[in-house]
Amino acid sequence: MEWDDLKHFLAVARGGSLTAAAVELKTSTATVARRLTALERRLGARLIDRTQGGSTLTENGQAIRRRAEEVEQVVLTVEREALGRDLRPAGTVRLTTTDDIASLAVAPHLSEFARRNPEIVLEIAGHRDVVNLSCREADIGLLTVRPKCGNFLVRQVGWWNLGLYAARTYAAAHGLAPGLRSLAKAAIITWTPESAHLRGGPWFAEHA
Repeated sequence: MEWDDLKHFLAVARGGSLTAAAVELKTSTATVARRLTALERRLGARLIDRTQGGSTLTENGQAIRRRAEEVEQVVLTVEREALGRDLRPAGTVRLTTTDDIASLAVAPHLSEFARRNPEIVLEIAGHRDVVNLSCREADIGLLTVRPKCGNFLVRQVGWWNLGLYAARTYAAAHGLAPGLRSLAKAAIITWTPESAHLRGGPWFAEHA
């Protein structure tokens, strides 16, 4: 059994279709279908039901997915071990961070980084969500939230200072002053629901 076959199977299971898996793996749907068929033939079991609406796992497929994800973790651990032992700073490194950190904190230092590390190709992906570092969607995450699970090496690299701002006239009219603990009487411009867990959002939920 080949790991590549399992990798294609997992991509279909996670993406819900051959097309989504092909996009994720940067290959063709024909290749994904061929790998999937080869895996089913080796195992002697149908793993995925393919319909016009997409692909769904069979009962066998659900069981195999759990085992395939265990294999995936072993393979990724081996890859990380190998990469960690190569001390030569060369190759492609994919960094994921938010758009504002990328533009305000990372971009100003790119020329110096390139001068010090001429053999590194740095890819920067701006994401609000925490990507799956374990599955190598990125090599490094410069994030404002701490991952809740996963086998990561985590370091704090800085502080993000936050503040509340209001026009002086508005503050005076609503009794806003330093040390105020309740903002119940004030109108608040805050994050969208999708970003409410980021950067002070929980504090707003408690005080405003």
